[in-house]
This record gives sequence, structure tokens and C-alpha cells, in this order.
Amino acid sequence: MEGLLPELRELISPRLKGKLHERQRNWMLISDAVYSLVQGQCQAQYQVVVQKCEAACSSLEASIRCDMDQIISSKEHVSNKIREQ
Repeated sequence: MEGLLPELRELISPRLKGKLHERQRNWMLISDAVYSLVQGQCQAQYQVVVQKCEAACSSLEASIRCDMDQIISSKEHVSNKIREQ
């Protein structure tokens, strides 16, 4: 948004007609509309990323659980070997 607004202002401001107050009002309306569009697109993309992360989360948790059981078993085995000596 920060990069888009100055560029958009350069393109649109010269084309706005009317008194200063009217041009300012129109610019505010345009910038609000652009902000809403960008926010909507970003929100949609964010939701897609969140859904992908949530979908991957369960498989990762399952993988970690299997590995964690193996890690704990190995730790207990090594601990027992150390105690025996």
C-alpha cells in the first residue's frame, strides 16, 4: 500500500477536476476504495496460507509424535546403558 499510493496519486491527481476541497475529497474516496480492494485481496491470500498451514499441521504433528516416541525410547535405552556401567 505504501508504495502503491504515491504512484497512484501521480497517475490520478492530475486528472481530478474541481476545486481543491472537491479534489481532496475525491482522492480520499479513491484511496479508501483502493485500500479496501488491497485489504480484501491480502485477506483472501492470508486465509489460503492459514488453511495450508493448518492442513500441514496435522501431518507434521503425526510425524513428530512418531519421532518423539523413538527419541524417548533411545534416550531411555542410553540412560539405562549408562546406569549399567
